[in-house]
Amino acid sequence: MRAVLFALVSVTMMMFLAQAPCAQELKFDPNDPAVKKGHEIMGAINNLPVVEKVFLESELRIYDKQDNLLYTKRSRGAQYFQDFESGDKRRMRSITYFSDPADDKGNGAMVFEHDDTDQDEQYLYLRQTRKARRIIGASKKDDYFGSDFRAADVIRRRYPDYNFRYLGEEKLDFNGKPTPALAKIESQHKDPQKREDWNEGKSIIWIHPQSGLVFKAERYDTQLQLDKILTLRAFGKTKNKKGEDVYLVGALDIRTVNRGTHSMFVITERKYENEAGFATNIFTTDSFTKQWW
Repeated sequence: MRAVLFALVSVTMMMFLAQAPCAQELKFDPNDPAVKKGHEIMGAINNLPVVEKVFLESELRIYDKQDNLLYTKRSRGAQYFQDFESGDKRRMRSITYFSDPADDKGNGAMVFEHDDTDQDEQYLYLRQTRKARRIIGASKKDDYFGSDFRAADVIRRRYPDYNFRYLGEEKLDFNGKPTPALAKIESQHKDPQKREDWNEGKSIIWIHPQSGLVFKAERYDTQLQLDKILTLRAFGKTKNKKGEDVYLVGALDIRTVNRGTHSMFVITERKYENEAGFATNIFTTDSFTKQWW
């Protein structure tokens, strides 16, 4: 009888595991001209200039599926690139403090890329608990402060972590006008565990090679079903401390396909380089409870 029960349990477990979601592996043949071109384009974009220091004020606008604005969450943020001159060596640190509405005031987020590893540290701070919680593993796919963005959406995607394939060249509509020619690129994270943790099987992006601006991105889940659509709504241009042109996102919309809801991240004010006015040692969990701006 025990043998029969054990066999039934084993079969049930095998059936469950067989039905469990798994991140599908796409084939990226390094000898495929489309794969080579995809890596060449994204490698060049990885080396485009960036701004070393940025202070910004922003709004996170959250909408329901009828396009009604539910919440506007205002925040201040600082972003710093260590070794900003090198595409391969640069590491990003960022910190965000929410100031409005009252229920979110004091909440915060931080990302810290280490200079001796490809891993990042990501934290969320909730005022009610007075604790910084590190975001690891499957929690990367949790929503970002109630929006359609995920925790994984606010970290930087690093070029060496992905495989790429060039799918062609297209123009899209941008605020009623055609974009310049955009490279259409398919990408997939090389690490199967990251794909599972983020529920991200692959992405297709429409990117402008000369500026690095992503005008549209489609994110697919681990079953390669369309999950999120990101659309650039506004961008700006400035110069970094070396006098190089840098293009920056001004507003970004993200839509969750199965729910029909969407959220928008909108920059309302930005200060660059020496005018950013923050020290580069603020990127610690202690800063969640201090006024660093």
